[in-house]
Amino acid sequence: MRTLIILMLGLACSACLFFPFDVLAATGVPDTGAIQEIENLFREAASQWPPVIMKYTTWLFWTLVTISWCWTFGMMALKGTNTVEIIAELTRRTILVGIFWWLLQSAPYLGQKIVGSFSFIGDQLVGKPISATDIFDIGLSLGLSILEGITFWKGPANLGYVLVALCIVVILALIALQMLLIVVQYYVFLNAGVIMMGFLGHEWSREYAINYFRLLLALAVKFFVMQVIVVLTMTLLDTWIKSSDLTWVQVVVILPVLIICLLYTSDAADDMQC
Repeated sequence: MRTLIILMLGLACSACLFFPFDVLAATGVPDTGAIQEIENLFREAASQWPPVIMKYTTWLFWTLVTISWCWTFGMMALKGTNTVEIIAELTRRTILVGIFWWLLQSAPYLGQKIVGSFSFIGDQLVGKPISATDIFDIGLSLGLSILEGITFWKGPANLGYVLVALCIVVILALIALQMLLIVVQYYVFLNAGVIMMGFLGHEWSREYAINYFRLLLALAVKFFVMQVIVVLTMTLLDTWIKSSDLTWVQVVVILPVLIICLLYTSDAADDMQC
């Protein structure tokens, strides 16, 4: 995971060279939907990278194809390989280059479909989609619901309600942050990571290109697992809140449930090594 984070930072910093900074023109801190604004920023910025990156990817691909072909057919010529074998090898390599060229051109589309398929399955399992913004909004709503239980006659107990409400907001904010990081990784690697597809041009480096799809698959599984855990936990909490008066004991019980959810989502994110 540490290697992934370092690679993420490197790609993000490099991609900033192609990013039109006028998009970052500040219009003030939004009252709501701040997390969605961050997600939109990365999505819109990353969508502008492929045309620039694809030029370098294409150059890398054909350079490696040229090196591979020169080496292979040069060695065949030195060994005195007969014409039939040379034609057979030429045909095989031509077909492979055509397939790999199609993969290079279609990589962002295929990667998007991989992640989208897992997200769709998650939506079908839990009944509804969920985003980092939804999680953060749920935390704020739950915190406000708890603060509504504060009354003058409860005295010092009010401080406990405030602390619990604050802890709940912080925990759900951390869960939302984990989900946001996965989404940001997805946008960055889907668009910037396509440069790895240039390594399809040589048989010695194709493993690096395959890692592009492996990484997107790992991100898709991360988001899928996190989506299921969070939605089921939020559904349980919503049922509790609607059917209770949020007494002190009930409010305190919510905390360990959210902590467990946070630990589960953290493990789900860390265990899926890319």
